Amino acid sequence: MFKKIFLIAAAFLLFASNIKATPPAEPDLAIEWQKYMYPTEISFAKFSADGNYIYCAVGNTIQKMDASNGEFVSTFDNVDTLFIYQINKMQISNSGNYIVADNGDGAALVYDTKTEKKIKQLQIGASCVSISNDDKYLLIGSGRPETSGVIIYNLQADKIDTVLSFAHNGISAIQISHDGKYFVTGYKERKVDIEEIWYQKLILWDCNTFEQITVLENIELSSDWGYRHLKFSNDDNYLSVVRENYYAAIYNLNTKKQIKLFYNNDGREKYCMNLHFLPDINYFLVFFVVFEDVNVYELELHNFNGKIKTYNYLGDIMESYGNENNWWVFYGGGAGPYYMFKNDASSVSPSIINKENISITTNNNLICIDLIDIHAEQLSIIISDLLGKTIYTENIQVSQSNCKIPINLNLNTGTYLCKVIAGNKEYTQKIEIVR
Repeated sequence: MFKKIFLIAAAFLLFASNIKATPPAEPDLAIEWQKYMYPTEISFAKFSADGNYIYCAVGNTIQKMDASNGEFVSTFDNVDTLFIYQINKMQISNSGNYIVADNGDGAALVYDTKTEKKIKQLQIGASCVSISNDDKYLLIGSGRPETSGVIIYNLQADKIDTVLSFAHNGISAIQISHDGKYFVTGYKERKVDIEEIWYQKLILWDCNTFEQITVLENIELSSDWGYRHLKFSNDDNYLSVVRENYYAAIYNLNTKKQIKLFYNNDGREKYCMNLHFLPDINYFLVFFVVFEDVNVYELELHNFNGKIKTYNYLGDIMESYGNENNWWVFYGGGAGPYYMFKNDASSVSPSIINKENISITTNNNLICIDLIDIHAEQLSIIISDLLGKTIYTENIQVSQSNCKIPINLNLNTGTYLCKVIAGNKEYTQKIEIVR
């Protein structure tokens, strides 16, 4: 009996050892909707607490967008006639009840999302504003001589509680962690009596004691570069940093060490504009501009091991909502186009068609696709501009593994991306049209 059980167990182990594990599903960005906003230009955006709306900074006011379709449904009331140059560096409270920003001219702004009205405008020398997790305090970056550093403003008492004086050239970015334990400040500082030497300084603070925990960055520069974006991951274990000189970094806040750096990381003039942690904390998005004869825009999906995929979409605004399994990303910039992406997990990523098996050429501005030993019954062809807007799609039946496929399409002068999909393989090539 024991021998029989042993043989059954051994057979099971042998069978199990031959089963190949299914690779974990990687997310992909599927477009739920795409919309051109021109002449409306959005400079900052935040999801509502329930994810149904997106609050958009448009000029000197805030407009509320339906997240399901990209349509604006209301405009906030500024109430008074106090000057607002623009809604700048907008943030939303954890409760979703308040939006804070600076006005581009030294004032701190507070809006009530329920009444959709401005409820406070403080002429206080503000360069950036954040709000505490209990909605009781504003943390205001200030460059005024008498309050240079961070102003802790008590909203309930309507007064300044204290000033953390340390940044004589003003704070360019400030952010509070999701759990309310920490905040981080990014600023530039000129070396005393040496005008051409500056420092980028990034400091992590304790929210309860307002004491410095550590200086994460103190980088010597020859120009006065500050910080564009500071963001905590949803679990507050990581901090992303985008500097005004187009470097980006990720810090592990448990070790207080830099673990990622993004800048010219593939030999091109490639500059990082934004970095955003996704609700699934294993992934993040990085947006680059590659400066060439024709600028190329690259949105990269990463995990902590490296890049997963590149998308050719233009946009500096990245805001997300959701949980580990289901999340959405609002993406775009300026007058658009704007996208709502949804994660679309796939356990198998498409492999690349070898260059030896395909050639995309233009002759007299006519596009021709040459296939060499490609075994597929159907090809999908997608041509888009460098902003990611699809211009042409076609599914073509293929009867031979070696053939030439002409594309009957009259394109304007410009640079385009031509993608060919054959089964689970794909190939993308840049093409130039000159007329």
